[in-house]
Amino acid sequence: MDSGKFMAVKCVRPPPGGFKDWDLTRLQREIEALYNCSHPNIIEYIRYQRLSEQFEIFMALKERNVDYLIQRRVFNEHEHCSNNLHHQMLSALDYLASYGIIHRDVKPANILYTTLGKIDYRYYLTDFGFCNSVDQARSGVGSLMYMAPELLQGNQFPQTPKADIWSLFVTLAWAVNADNYRSKNLFTAEEIVGAALDAARTERMHHLKDMADIEPDKPASSSQMLQRHYNGIGRTIPLEQVETTTSAKHTREDVIMGSTSPQLGWPPPGPTYPSHQTALTTGLGISTFNEGPQ
Repeated sequence: MDSGKFMAVKCVRPPPGGFKDWDLTRLQREIEALYNCSHPNIIEYIRYQRLSEQFEIFMALKERNVDYLIQRRVFNEHEHCSNNLHHQMLSALDYLASYGIIHRDVKPANILYTTLGKIDYRYYLTDFGFCNSVDQARSGVGSLMYMAPELLQGNQFPQTPKADIWSLFVTLAWAVNADNYRSKNLFTAEEIVGAALDAARTERMHHLKDMADIEPDKPASSSQMLQRHYNGIGRTIPLEQVETTTSAKHTREDVIMGSTSPQLGWPPPGPTYPSHQTALTTGLGISTFNEGPQ
């Protein structure tokens, strides 16, 4: 059906040798996540289709990604813009965390925006290709510069939504060029983590230092940061659960026990959820998803 609206299309072409089961698993996760999301700071999903040579995922069209604003020094020169980016992305991540979902690739290139007014923007988290549920996330995926320490170390630690909080901190540090972040040549895990910790000590980023802790259970949660800095505005997790979530350190078990979905943690209410035996799995051409990287 032609809606008359402009759309963005993400084309996913097969790697050499064709799609493997784990490639299709990741596609299914991305489509399911986008299909079920309803949040003002998460990109709007429209539909997907499979062609003979590729998959196409249709989403709402936005202006550009945050890298463009960084190049224009918007966040260096206008602190309210970096504050708004922080606030809106915390809200998006809190929404995902409330369903036990980890994005695992938060970075400037995966945050789009539209202009609301002069130097005023709305931001949208996009590209859910690496997302996973807390109970299944194991592999170290994402973009190295923005990966939390526990992801850089492989599957030694359980992954939780707090990995996204570290990535958001690095995104903000990069955006404002804290401690000359963008001038650094970082090659090893130690250098990557060290640069983030150095940025946390700067005057510009010190108030966000609780987002950057090398212990995977210690960074502040999205709910905590929203409550602390924005009086809870934009929070999805109920206030009475914020302290419980913090004291429980966002453990794998805590999030799973609060989830009612066997796949990505989405609750039953809302639009019909395509099951393994219906639209999504039929369209992707597979019926089981238990092999390959998680």
